[in-house]
Amino acid sequence: MVETLRMGAFVDVKKIMIVDEAGFGRVCCALLEMYGYTPDYLQQCHEFKERCNPDQHGLVILSYPYGSEILSELPKYRRVKTIILSDYISSDLLARIKGLSQVVCLTKPLDFGNFRDTISRMMPCQGPGN
Repeated sequence: MVETLRMGAFVDVKKIMIVDEAGFGRVCCALLEMYGYTPDYLQQCHEFKERCNPDQHGLVILSYPYGSEILSELPKYRRVKTIILSDYISSDLLARIKGLSQVVCLTKPLDFGNFRDTISRMMPCQGPGN
């Protein structure tokens, strides 16, 4: 975890893990960097358990159904907030996230202003783009 001095006090700067296909994943990383966040891109879902660390990651952004295998892992990562991006909100998706706190679902195509605002509510930016 990185600590950064802000206004005379050290604050933890956590990364945002993005789990998505290459195209959107790279675009999302670029947008998050532009807004002062530190993204960590993961294209392969099977690497999630090895790479996601609640001490380093404050937010996970994943596409559904692309990252559906990760949904069963989320209860183990209670401290990590999650944004799920989906073409539509299905009963299957709702059943899989039932009982989880700190999870938000957004539908595609994304309104990037709303996407950015949702991220900033879930994980306030601590970088220079804030």
